[in-house]
Amino acid sequence: MSIRDDRPFLGEQPALSTQRTSGVIVRLIRDAIVQGRLQPGDPLFEAELAREFGTSRTPVREALIQLRQEGLVEGGANRPASVRSYTAAELHDIYGIRAALEGFAASRAAIRGGAPLARELDASNDRFHALAVRDGDVVDALVRENLTFHGLIAEGAGIPRLGEMIDQVMAIPRRYRAYAAYTVEARVTVEADHRAVTDAIRDQNETAAQNLITEHVLWTGRVAVSAQAFRPPDNESA
Repeated sequence: MSIRDDRPFLGEQPALSTQRTSGVIVRLIRDAIVQGRLQPGDPLFEAELAREFGTSRTPVREALIQLRQEGLVEGGANRPASVRSYTAAELHDIYGIRAALEGFAASRAAIRGGAPLARELDASNDRFHALAVRDGDVVDALVRENLTFHGLIAEGAGIPRLGEMIDQVMAIPRRYRAYAAYTVEARVTVEADHRAVTDAIRDQNETAAQNLITEHVLWTGRVAVSAQAFRPPDNESA
């Protein structure tokens, strides 16, 4: 995908100052990938990105290196960077990694969070339910509330590095968001799973919390991969 002067593909952005360098560029490009404004296979040319951001190529190069490490960008010294594509098998593996990390987080959160964390999760579950039964297009709001629920558990584990790892591995599934998991029928499963995990954390049952959220994430992965029909998503299904 070529960057055009009259319509920057990342949207209208102010030129970056020296204080807003590679970290900001990482966030802006990551958001463009996750939100579908950049599609799998789209090229990311350092010179064009530097011109759009109003920076030198150095912070752009640093940002692309980090995005490669996150699994959102591919390419190396011998070929331009581009938005990475994933096969169904690769997505299955990514959801497996996410399930393992979130399972461990839930087990720690059950011990360290207990009733106070469960109350926060109850509130999230109630918000999810209120959205789930509402008429109209509420999928984006459901996705955000789902992220809130999982984020509370990651934070409740009390291991900042673990939370960072979960955020990193979730960036890829977010690009292939399982909107099929938010159909009217599937919302019932999501809410039931979340409430079961919440009860396990309330009871400080670390084994149940770990097993329940692990199966929940794996189920989400199966739904997401099935919805992709073994091809990269377009803007409507991303």
